[in-house]
Amino acid sequence: MTRALLLLALVPACVGDTGGARVDFTAEVAAVAPVTGGAIAYDDAITGWHVELRTANAVVGPVYLWSGKPLGDLQRDADQFAYGFLRGEVVSQVAVDLIAASGQRVPLGPGDGLAGESLSGELWLAPPLGDLAPHTFEIAGRATKGAIAIDFHGALTIDDSIVDESTGATAFERRKVRAIPLGADIVDGGTLTIRADARAWLAGADFGALSPSDPAIPVELAPGDPVFAQWLYQVRQARGPWALAWTAP
Repeated sequence: MTRALLLLALVPACVGDTGGARVDFTAEVAAVAPVTGGAIAYDDAITGWHVELRTANAVVGPVYLWSGKPLGDLQRDADQFAYGFLRGEVVSQVAVDLIAASGQRVPLGPGDGLAGESLSGELWLAPPLGDLAPHTFEIAGRATKGAIAIDFHGALTIDDSIVDESTGATAFERRKVRAIPLGADIVDGGTLTIRADARAWLAGADFGALSPSDPAIPVELAPGDPVFAQWLYQVRQARGPWALAWTAP
């Protein structure tokens, strides 16, 4: 997608008139993974690798709230109107350092919509606008298993360089994380919280598939390697990397 088209996609859409009173609210991103010694550390129950992330950056937004209930993974790539009507929207982006901001809430921006029940949300992992950040995601760290230790670094932006659009898929669709459960009554003056958990970004990644050419140089994750593929898959999941919560005023 061209930069011009992306800018058009981020222009506030008109929230349709469904009878609810118009409301304004605020949105924020909460970095929920605990940090110890400057790293997000966890053990992957699937692969047995111990992972320490020393860089975990993400550009978050926009986000849209829908009246409909999530219907499962088969609906993830369905037309958005399968989730009912648009209940609210926040069309801004924010860059979040999930290590520096651990346990904190980073403002995303104002939102508006229509009062009433929202059962699901849709988060866009859009390319950063302007000089906000060079990539939508950036990670760096070390994975260990027994006597094996692999340092790695990676940058990820979901664009046509990693989505084969000849298959019918588009980067524009692939960057939408749909059917994130919510279940809240949207009212004026409330706060939408997007909970971001970097521990889920690489869940199931088998670092043993990487082949470091020099143990002193971090492996650069790139399209075509299994860890990058798992990373791309995981950040698009509606449960694990992301969660939504609503706080009434």
